[in-house]
Amino acid sequence: MFNKEDVTILIPVLNEENTIGNVIQSFKKMGYSNILVVDGNSTDGTQNILENSNVSWFTQTAKGKGNAVIEGFSRINTPYTILIDADGTNNVLQADNLIEKMIKENFLPLLGFEFVFKASANLSASILAKQLPS
Repeated sequence: MFNKEDVTILIPVLNEENTIGNVIQSFKKMGYSNILVVDGNSTDGTQNILENSNVSWFTQTAKGKGNAVIEGFSRINTPYTILIDADGTNNVLQADNLIEKMIKENFLPLLGFEFVFKASANLSASILAKQLPS
């Protein structure tokens, strides 16, 4: 088993007030405490939910999901990151299986590049591994 403190849950979000709270609570119930939400200037109640969710979050400076991911990764210092959508369509319960599979099968970054393991259809999420400088 891996240490969940070695994992950051990265959630880009834009106007997902109906789902973001459940996504965050699902990860917390599974024992993940490093949760980083990148808000794309939501105009609904998303930011209010984030303020009351006891997670790290910030409003991105550039537009778009790609920029949210880039800005989020620049703030992450854990060896593993799970990038997941805020809309609740991904099965958060598969997070442990995905990390364990990545470690077991040695899906590790080479030369400091980020390696993306796109899960199969029955494991619906993306995992990104980020190598820390030595």
